[in-house]
Amino acid sequence: MNELEILNFYNSWWLTGKVPSSLLKKYQREAFFLLEARLPYEKWRRILSLIGPRQTGKTTLLYQLINSLLEAKISPQRILFLSISDPLFANNLAFLEKCLEIYEREVLREPLNNLKEPVYIFLDEIQYLDGWELWLKRYYDLGYKIKFVVSGSASSKIIQKGRESLAGRIEEVKLYPLSFREFLDFRFGENERTLYYFSWENRGIWRDLFRFKSFSAFGKKLREKKAKVAAMNNQALIFLREYWEKGGFPGVYQYSDKETIYRYLNQDVLERVTALDIPQISQIRDVRLLQTLLLTVAQRTGSLFSYQKLALESGVRQETIRSYLYYLNLSFLISEIWQFRRAEAARFKAGKKFYICDLGLRRALLKYFSSPLDLGAEAETLVFNHLRKEEEKKISFWRQGGKEVDFVLDSGDFILPIEVKYKENISPLDLKGLRKFLATFGLEGGVVITKSLFDFVPNEKIFLLPLWFFLLLN
Repeated sequence: MNELEILNFYNSWWLTGKVPSSLLKKYQREAFFLLEARLPYEKWRRILSLIGPRQTGKTTLLYQLINSLLEAKISPQRILFLSISDPLFANNLAFLEKCLEIYEREVLREPLNNLKEPVYIFLDEIQYLDGWELWLKRYYDLGYKIKFVVSGSASSKIIQKGRESLAGRIEEVKLYPLSFREFLDFRFGENERTLYYFSWENRGIWRDLFRFKSFSAFGKKLREKKAKVAAMNNQALIFLREYWEKGGFPGVYQYSDKETIYRYLNQDVLERVTALDIPQISQIRDVRLLQTLLLTVAQRTGSLFSYQKLALESGVRQETIRSYLYYLNLSFLISEIWQFRRAEAARFKAGKKFYICDLGLRRALLKYFSSPLDLGAEAETLVFNHLRKEEEKKISFWRQGGKEVDFVLDSGDFILPIEVKYKENISPLDLKGLRKFLATFGLEGGVVITKSLFDFVPNEKIFLLPLWFFLLLN
């Protein structure tokens, strides 16, 4: 197969004028609309970078963006797509350059250095190509009318090298597993939109809390929703249970039985990342240790971790544990948060907690379907995996003298403590950590996330919100 045949294989719209329907899928992630708005070259020249775990729909999203360009009457020949994970590229920049030359000469028939109209180039799984960031930088700095859109599953190469070499030239968008709101839309679509529309109606409540920093206004808006939340509670808990058990990877919903779902997650996500992606971007060779550490985080999701203890348990050096957890974090399988400290330097001396990126993935790893003993840790993990998308806010936890607050959101000029108590009833003992934090830092109020309780602590600005409602607000 020569270069032109390869180009024709990946770009069938040059002949048909449309993207094959099998590549598009019906559902569009929320990130699609963010990227689509930044796609026109005339409005947004920067390179777009789409990163996230495997199997979250990045390739599908790229095809949807290409389809959007075609619908906007962009000439099909001005849109080039290449999958860098194809063995034909084999870390070969020269081969990519050759493909670009053939595209310029045989398809575009217009010099790239003197384009009359923009050209759109999509490079999927670009982390497989060494030196990609310098290659992109060269074309960007030459000022060619080329809009690059790249994707990657291994964040170390995308984020680190991109930020170092492409500072001011690239914008990153992260595609995580489906949020609860996206799950409702993806899973039920037009058949059940009550909760989905309700979530969009109320997004401003959460946003305005950080915008106006007023717990009084926040509480007033919440009280207006109390009756409707109560009416929706039973239905919402049914939907939440499915999302909780299967997780947010879109591919799991093509299967009906849990055994097949968990086999899919193990083979297509966990094994490929730990046995292929991470070893390819690092010096890590002990895949078994990597998988053991991932299993440990899955078992203890939301727990305080000690490198020293993990090293003793594994029989390896602390530096090795740090390195392996670092790459698991960079590949989006786990996330870490530090203890809340006013001084930045003190923050790094304290311990940290790790969370698994998806509950379906956790259950696939642990080979179990449900366990009442884990509900508290899993509810906390669900909350974290929604909070982490608010990248403009620092997320940490607080612990002092036996008192703890699960999450502290810090937007710079506003701090919000969040405690997760997945229970039907909340006692004064459940609020001790939160009250201690509020008193220590002179703060006005906080949030407690419950199973289904929607209430307000008398004479205090502490709000008790059902987990499902909080996930939709966030």
